[in-house]
Amino acid sequence: MIDSKDRFGDLLAKKEKGDEARYAAEQDRLKLAKLRERTEAAGAALGRCPSCGETLHSDTREGLTIATCGKCRGCWIDATALETIVARAGESEVAREIARWLRSFLRS
Repeated sequence: MIDSKDRFGDLLAKKEKGDEARYAAEQDRLKLAKLRERTEAAGAALGRCPSCGETLHSDTREGLTIATCGKCRGCWIDATALETIVARAGESEVAREIARWLRSFLRS
């Protein structure tokens, strides 16, 4: 009699573990679905202004490619262009401090 109760307890514990595993798998599936949606939305937003959502236009000036927004007049550059701007800024104390800050920002 005691032996059958123990088997029932073992079966109940196995069922609970299975339920927990199914719940965790479902939560993971939902998180992955949300992540896919965000990734697709970010991909669709490429070429759009982060401020107002308008289409960005690419301009090349003095060898630097800059994305500009015609609506809010925002300018967007990548890390390489930023490094080039800092390098061209000269040797003033302010330019060195800005370059130091930007390099630490780009590494993080």
